[in-house]
Amino acid sequence: MKALTRVACLLVIVLVGMWPALSRQDPGEIEVGVLFSSSGTMAQSEIPLKDATLLAIQQINEGGGIFLPPERRLMIRPVLADGASRPAVFAKEAGHLLDRGVRVVFGCWTSDSRKAVIKAIEPRGGLLFYPVQFEGREQSPAVIYSGLTANQQLFPALDYLRRNFGSRVYLVGSDYVYPRTTNQLCRRYLSRHGGSVVGESYRPRGSVDFGPIVEAIKRSPCDAILNTINGDSQKAFFEQALQARLGRPIMSLSLSETQAATMGTSTDGHYAAWGYFSSLKTPQSVRFQRAFSMAYGADRVVDDPCQTAYSQVMAFAQAVSAAGTSEPGSLRRAMRALILDTPAGLVRYDPKNLYCWRAIRIGRFKTGRASIVWSSEVPIKPEPEPGL
Repeated sequence: MKALTRVACLLVIVLVGMWPALSRQDPGEIEVGVLFSSSGTMAQSEIPLKDATLLAIQQINEGGGIFLPPERRLMIRPVLADGASRPAVFAKEAGHLLDRGVRVVFGCWTSDSRKAVIKAIEPRGGLLFYPVQFEGREQSPAVIYSGLTANQQLFPALDYLRRNFGSRVYLVGSDYVYPRTTNQLCRRYLSRHGGSVVGESYRPRGSVDFGPIVEAIKRSPCDAILNTINGDSQKAFFEQALQARLGRPIMSLSLSETQAATMGTSTDGHYAAWGYFSSLKTPQSVRFQRAFSMAYGADRVVDDPCQTAYSQVMAFAQAVSAAGTSEPGSLRRAMRALILDTPAGLVRYDPKNLYCWRAIRIGRFKTGRASIVWSSEVPIKPEPEPGL
């Protein structure tokens, strides 16, 4: 009996001695918010971003989590919320996430939802990773800006139209901050580069009646159309443009390949400007597409916002590993000048403003897929306030 007691005591001593090593090996956990629209007019656009975010989290966790010095690691646990395509809902859900202890949120498509989320998380010390193109003119300490800015997307798109079709442009968009601000920049850019805006029209998000706008475009002397419509209204606009036989090229800044794939041939011969198209066949792009198809089905399409949502999670993990913490202030410092090899190529987060250096490509649609017809080849420095 005494021998058994001595053995038991020795075992306890050994286990106590091993406890620091065992605890270092056991992963900790970090909760992150995943806040996109799973319902409403923006759901078709935003569900792929949610799925790509979850895919990146899954891959990081399956690889052992985020490794921290000296021998620690963190697993990521996503907390999902639905912004329901309404800025007020985005703000409410972001507030709920921060109130339960979440400090990092991946989410939003539209600029008004982003601005609503900023108001909710900035006072609470949170951090939003934002993956979609936007108008710039904003530098919140609560945001990492992974999407394209006007000088990276809008200006190259306008240059392509001017070189290939003409300098008279008609502007059509959804009625909210991103299209209106982008079109202000468009007017200024064209006026300084020998072009002009010959018409400008807007419809609320979710609209399906573009008949009057299509007729106005048809009557105008425009050489091309710049499209900043967002959400499921894209389908109605392109179908009505096709029926009216506009005969002018449409350059889109918010039409994703995910949406175009559901629209048949109505986008054929038209263009989009993005940093990534699924026709890009680099090794990183092929691996990303394969993983996405295996996770969500061979019929699913990847696009620029989708791969950006995926890549910014990888950037987050790299920053946490470098900082040794997921505290937002430390993360911002670790993100400065961070370089990442993504499905779209090399990207770099600017050390001054935490916008993202990215390449831009022009794609031409055929049966819902875009072939790349022009590329900047190298990442373009983002300009929060474009000098034009």
